[in-house]
Amino acid sequence: MAILQARSVRKRAELLRIATDMFLEQGYEAVSVEAIVQRAGGTKTNVYKHFGGKAELVRGRGGSALSRTRPFDHPGRSGRS
Repeated sequence: MAILQARSVRKRAELLRIATDMFLEQGYEAVSVEAIVQRAGGTKTNVYKHFGGKAELVRGRGGSALSRTRPFDHPGRSGRS
C-alpha cells in the first residue's frame, strides 16, 4: 500500500510540474488536459483523480511561481480575448 501511495504522490507532483511548465510556456487557455497527459503519460483519469480538472491544477500549485502569476499571461499574449 505504501508503494502505491508513494507512486501516487510522485505522479501528482509530476502532473503539477508538467502542467506548470506548459501553462507558463503556452498560456492557460492554450493547454488542454489531453496535452498535459500526452506529455506526462498516463490518462486523463489521473488528472481528474488528483485534481478534478485543469483549473484545480493551477490552484494545486500553492506557493509556486505559477500561483503568483496570472495563468492567462505568457510571452506574446496580452491575456485579453
